[in-house]
Amino acid sequence: MSIKSPDFRKTRKWKLANTLVQVVLVVAVYFQVNYLGTRIYFRTDLTPDDIHSLSLETQAYLQKIDPKSPVKIFVTLLPQANEAPEEQRIRNQVQKILREYTYHANRDGRTRLIVEHVDIYRDSDQARELANKYNLTEGNNILVAGPNRVRLIPGASLRRPNNSAQPQPLQFRGEKLFTSAILHVIEQQQDTIYFVQGHGELLLDQADPARGITEASAFLQQRNINPMPLNLQVSGRIPEDARLLLIASPQYPYTEEEIILLKDFLDKRNGRILAMLDPFVKHGLEDLFREWGISVMDKLVIEPSDTRSISEKGTTLVREFSEHQITRSLGINHIPVLMGKCRPVYPDIGAPLDETR
Repeated sequence: MSIKSPDFRKTRKWKLANTLVQVVLVVAVYFQVNYLGTRIYFRTDLTPDDIHSLSLETQAYLQKIDPKSPVKIFVTLLPQANEAPEEQRIRNQVQKILREYTYHANRDGRTRLIVEHVDIYRDSDQARELANKYNLTEGNNILVAGPNRVRLIPGASLRRPNNSAQPQPLQFRGEKLFTSAILHVIEQQQDTIYFVQGHGELLLDQADPARGITEASAFLQQRNINPMPLNLQVSGRIPEDARLLLIASPQYPYTEEEIILLKDFLDKRNGRILAMLDPFVKHGLEDLFREWGISVMDKLVIEPSDTRSISEKGTTLVREFSEHQITRSLGINHIPVLMGKCRPVYPDIGAPLDETR
């Protein structure tokens, strides 16, 4: 009986081949992981107040950018001789926040946003290109360029001016300005919301703490929405570009002619009306609402509970909301809302059925 001895040379060849294959696979996996890491990655903000994160609204706007026509941001902020520490902090803030913009815009692997830091005094070729294409000839600016539109953000506007005699901490306005500029360059036209006037409504151009809504006007403009006043008694018509009318706290009743204009706007032009009505104030819109199956009762809403606090003036801080499309994002993000005096609104069961509404 004979025992066949193993061929050690063949065994060594197989082991060598196996080792080479393993090395090749490890190298291939290494490069694949690095490639995917540069294309798709995830970051999180561990600070308690998310101070290093963009708002959910800004993140949603960034996803609206078409990857086929990415937005370009050219930053020409340069260190200046004898600059104040606040100016240096602003440049650092710009770099940090634009990294967040780039991350959230391109996190799915598609390039929606490109950020370039340019020294127009040293890089003459790129400076000439920016001057010829975008008419950017000076430093200390930020240029946001889309497919067909551009917006220039002066460096001086990044910090909210301090009108007080006392020193104030740095108030960086970068996210508001950058998001507004991106919306401006990616949208072909600017939407307009008309605020109906002439009946004691809240005023767009007055900073009165009781009846002014300049903050709301600035909020809309930052989102590329143009707020415009509309006095139906003076104009006698609703502009053709109107899609939404806002009736904010009227103090006097609407006339019959105005109600006819509003009715035609809803029925014939498929318009929209957002009405904010104070309790115990006559507005004269009951018949218009009733035609749309809405009953607006002249009562005051008071709903005390453990999750609501009511002030002496009747305002309510609402922290929880029922499940609804309008309030879903508020509930998910735990955003409290301070409500003024409200009146109840119910579906009008007795209203005639209309399949067109």
